[in-house]
Order: sequence, then structure tokens, then C-alpha cells
Amino acid sequence: MKHYFLLFMISFILKSMVTAQPQLPNPANQYLKWTAGNAIIACPAPQIHVAPDTLNFDTTLTGYIVTSNLTVQNLGSDTLIITAIQTTNFFFLADTSHLRIAPADSFALPVSFLPVTPTHETGELLILSNDPLRDTLMVHLQGWGWEPPIIDPWLSPDSIQVTVPEGDSVSVDLRITNNSANVCDWQAAIEYLPSGLGDTLFTRDITALAPGNPTEVRGVAFDGENIWIAGAGPGVGAFLYRFDRGWNFLSSYQQPVTHPQGFVDLVFNGSMLYGAIGNLLIEIDPISGLATGTNITTPVSNIRAATANPATGDFWVCDTWQTIYVLDHSGILLNQFPYTGASIGGLAWDQWSPGGPFVWFWIADGPPEGPNCTAVQLSANSGVMTGVSFVGFEMNGDPSQNDQPAGAAVAVIDSQVTFLGLQSSNFQPGDGHDFVVGYSLGMAPHNWLRMSHNSGSVMPWTADSVEIKIFGFAGAGNDTLHSAKIIVDTNNPYFPTGVVPVTVGVSPLVGTSDPSRQVAGTFALLPNYPNPFNSMTAISYQLSAVSHVELVIYNILGQKVKTLVRRKQVAGEYLIRWDGRDDAGQEVASGVYIYGLKAGGMVMSRKMLLVK
Repeated sequence: MKHYFLLFMISFILKSMVTAQPQLPNPANQYLKWTAGNAIIACPAPQIHVAPDTLNFDTTLTGYIVTSNLTVQNLGSDTLIITAIQTTNFFFLADTSHLRIAPADSFALPVSFLPVTPTHETGELLILSNDPLRDTLMVHLQGWGWEPPIIDPWLSPDSIQVTVPEGDSVSVDLRITNNSANVCDWQAAIEYLPSGLGDTLFTRDITALAPGNPTEVRGVAFDGENIWIAGAGPGVGAFLYRFDRGWNFLSSYQQPVTHPQGFVDLVFNGSMLYGAIGNLLIEIDPISGLATGTNITTPVSNIRAATANPATGDFWVCDTWQTIYVLDHSGILLNQFPYTGASIGGLAWDQWSPGGPFVWFWIADGPPEGPNCTAVQLSANSGVMTGVSFVGFEMNGDPSQNDQPAGAAVAVIDSQVTFLGLQSSNFQPGDGHDFVVGYSLGMAPHNWLRMSHNSGSVMPWTADSVEIKIFGFAGAGNDTLHSAKIIVDTNNPYFPTGVVPVTVGVSPLVGTSDPSRQVAGTFALLPNYPNPFNSMTAISYQLSAVSHVELVIYNILGQKVKTLVRRKQVAGEYLIRWDGRDDAGQEVASGVYIYGLKAGGMVMSRKMLLVK
């Protein structure tokens, strides 16, 4: 019996040695296998790699989330499958949307930190995959939560909407209240919003401003610093008048032509002035105001309007309603564009408006009575009208006539890109007054807001008051609307910026609507009130008819201090305030001042006393 058992065991062992097959070292490792020769070889396998191996999050406000990316790469030769992503600290979060990575590929794994308490947090990010050698990979995580002191500022009012009479000002208090136990630091800035295209910014009576009172004003140009006007009048001759950007008269020069009306247009090409007459552009030195002796002959037999590209010196010239010619500074024809629209009175080069450069046409395109001057925009590159235009403001006081366009230019005045439209008009029938009207091209408006101070610190449970002074700068008498934002930055970490929108309507100075208060046939300049005054006084006057009005303040030496009114007004009563500042916006000294009124050939003046 023992022999049988022994033989059975020997037979079993031998059979096992012949028929036994090798097994994988472990069932999870599917990337190793036996060959027919009983050798173990490696199959294609994924290999995970991450960078960095530690994620450090910056100091983060409690309640706020910050995210950093962890780069996960597959350095192996088979698809890497991410089976799970776990964190050991719930303040750290990971995105698991990408779970398969092809060989030699990678992806950015977003990992976020969301602290809820002001403490130092640490944890581990565990990435489980089918990498046969690193099926669990660990990345260290750490971050700091920070809870700042509570700052709770309030802005009041939350918006400002006022109407200011033209030439006047109003003040509004902006309160910054600190409803917390910590100091609130703040600083503020004003952001002006672009004014509307074609908004009337100002009017200037060139006939009244220029010596000799020219009634044939037929050209305007801007040389980058000064404004030039070509004008003439019976018994006066033809002159060039030079003004600064504040319309202060600087000098005048005799025009180098014999025609009694002088140049029909002026143009500045970046270096020299040119006066247009006949088929010529006559070169003028802008320093001396004298002709240089150089003339440019153009293909236009009778030039009506001209402008120039200051970057290249090229000219654009035309007759009243024919072809537009582009010439180089030697008069050689470069290009031409047909024109069949309304009668052209002026051309203006615009290098500032977005999408340009453009050429503006100042044309006569209106009804027999009412606004007649229209600005139309043309692309200087294509010679095609853009479809952008605006209608000018009618200055004519004669109901049987309307304004005629007589020249144009684009200038930068008070940081405002301004279209200067020269308009031949009449304040009263037959008076022959000509005007330059400034129109907004929608860029960088006037600085019509002032803040008493623009920064400070508000102690706990107190408030700071900022005076916002709003000026109704002089316009053409039509209602205008302007917008800005007061932006207040504070050290409140959660809501650091507050915005106060400002909308201002500038109302025209018109006669009172109460007929009982309009005194027919009366011209009067009334005493100012209060007098003496400290910082503000009101001046009232009455007109008996439509008049060109000038209300000017002089010092005791007869020097002009401030022009309050210079424009056409209808019959009625008017009131305007003076804030004790000169034309430059500077406060004047205490003393006696004279305010004088001119209207329709009538002149009156009175004295007032400023005491500080």
C-alpha cells in the first residue's frame, strides 16, 4: 500500500512539471506576459508624471477661490486612464473632467483653494491611474486664508443728475461714509464720457473779435497751436488773424493778394500755411505771417475749399461741387474723387477720430430757413462717404436767410477734438457777422467737473464730504447733455471700487418765458447781488431786441478778466453768475471790478467789490 501511494505522488509531480503554465506575478499587472519560451516581457504601458509636485497657493481672502494648474503628462506608450482624483482636505478642490491622456500628451488639471477661515491649510492631492508602477500619485497642497478688517464705505448720492445754466456752476456734496470700525482709505478720479457727435461746444463772433470787424470771413486753419482766420471787409482790406486756442487775439497780417475779399480758404499742411485764391495755393510762413514767394498751381480753376494731410503735406482741393483733387506738396496730381453733392464751403482733415483719417465736407445742405450747414464725413483712404454726418447750429437772426458754410478745420481745444465750422451769418438783418462754431467730434470732452479733494482717510463711523463743482461751460445756446463717472477706489477688499454716474444738462441762456417780465424797448444792466461779495455774485440784464451780446468783467486798470457772455440772445431778462475766476479758471484777487454790457450798439457798465 505504501508503494502505491509513493508511485502516485511521483507520477503527480512529474505530470505537474510537464503541464504547468506560468502565471502573471499579480492580476493587476496586465503589462507583463510570458513568451512561448517561458520568458517575461513588458507590453506598452502608460507612465504618469506631474509638475509641480507641490502646489503653493498665495494668501487668499476668506470666501474667495483661487485656482492653479497642475500639469499631468503621460510619458508612457499606452493611454493613461485617471480613475479617481481625491483630496485629503476639503478646502482644496480638483477638476476631474479630463480622465484619459494619450501617449506623449498632457493636460492642465485645475486645482482650487477656497479658504473659509483665516488659517494655514495643508493637504494632499491623490491621483489614481492605470500606471503599473505608480498607480497612486501624491501632490502636496498648502495655502493661507486671510480675513481682512471690515471696511464698509457708502457713497451718497449714488448718482448725480443736474441742470446747469450756461456759464454758471452748481455744487453737489458727495459723501463717503465709513460704517465700520476700521479706517477707510479712498481716492477718486473723474472719467469723462465722449460727448455726442455734433454737440455744439462754443461759438465765436469773428467779426466782433478781429480788429477792423471783418464781414467777409472765408477761411479757418489750425496749425497745432493757433487758429488762423482769413477775413476782409469794406475799407479794411484782407488780413490774416491769429488767435490762441482760448480765442484771444494775437496778431494780424496783411494778405499778400490784391483781391478785396482776399483768400477764399486757409489750410495748414503740417509746416506751412496756404491761402487759396483762384487756382493757386499761396504759401505763408506761420511764424512771420508773410508770403514765402512759393505758389502751388492746382487743376481747380477757382478753388472753393482746401485741406491737407499734415503727415504727408498732401493737399485736397475742390471747386464748389466738382471733383476733389489730391495733390502732393509740389502740386502733382496723386488722386481724384468725383463729387456731386451739395455746395461745398469747406474741407477739414481729421486725423484723430477712430478709424480715420477722414476728410469732413462743410456743405450747404439745408432748408431755405433754418440750419443750412452740414458736416459730412469721407474716408481719406477710399474716397467714399462713410454715412456719418451732423447738422450745424443756425446762428442767423435774420428769418429770411440762413447760414452759409465758409471754411472748416479740425482742432484740439481744451482736450476736445473739435470741428471748427466757419459760418457766414447775420446776428441781425444785414449786420454781416461771421462765426466760428465749435462742434464735438465725440472725443475727450471738456473738464467740466472739479473735486475739492480726490483722496483721504475716513475714520471709523464717520464720513468725508467732497464738493463736486459742475460747470455749464459756454455753448451755442442749445441744450446739451454731458456724462461722466466719478470712480472711487477704497481699501475694501471685497468691493474696492464704487462708481457715481454724473449726467449734466446745460441749459441755454434764453429770455424769461413770462411775457409780463419782458420789458419791451428796455435795455438795462442791473446791479449785481450780493455786492460786496465773497465768492459768487449774480448779474442781471435786460435786452429789448435780438442782439449780439457781450458781458465782460474788467479789473480797475481796464484789463479783461473774464468773458461771461459772447453770443446772440433774444429780447428778455437774463441772469448769470460769476464765481470770482478769470478766463484761465484762476481765482482773482480782492478788489474793485467793472462789468460791462454791449448789445446792439448800446453800452453800460457797473462796479462791484470782491472781498475775501
